[in-house]
Amino acid sequence: MESLKSFLIKSIISGFIMGAASAAAPDLSSYQYKSRYLAEYSIFKIDVQYIGLHVSKKYQNANEIIQDSSNKVLKVEYLRELSKSTLKKAWGVSYEAVLGENNQTFKDQIKKIKSFTRDVDEGDIVYVVFSKDGLKYFLNDNMLGEINDPEFAKVTLSIWIGETPVDDDMKEGILKGIIGK
Repeated sequence: MESLKSFLIKSIISGFIMGAASAAAPDLSSYQYKSRYLAEYSIFKIDVQYIGLHVSKKYQNANEIIQDSSNKVLKVEYLRELSKSTLKKAWGVSYEAVLGENNQTFKDQIKKIKSFTRDVDEGDIVYVVFSKDGLKYFLNDNMLGEINDPEFAKVTLSIWIGETPVDDDMKEGILKGIIGK
């Protein structure tokens, strides 16, 4: 049975909405390799969201993806509403799981992410574009903000595919079709 903690962790992606910039959602057509994982909650298999990673090439392992400075897009399609409070908790638990005792290193970035968390509606799509400069966050067709910190971007991607991901099945599903020859 999946715990509430695990559910919260799987729900984090929509937790950081920053600023008020405006731009179109990223064009995913240039990414040759794509994955799609259905995140479910509880023994009743409640569908929560699809999580996918879009990359331009295949990689040998997850760490290579995280360290690569080329653009990557994490796409999350929400299948149900999630509250701001649930998502704020998920961000905290997720960064704590990935960073452990080092979570104070990115205290300001984590605080910023939590402060911009909003409710997510069924049908919302969140895109996180990872680049050499950091990350950009989109909700549906609007860029809502960015964090210009490449190391924090790597830590954020590690939540899903790092050495200590928040969920091993989710990591495996996200990497399917992206890792290998």
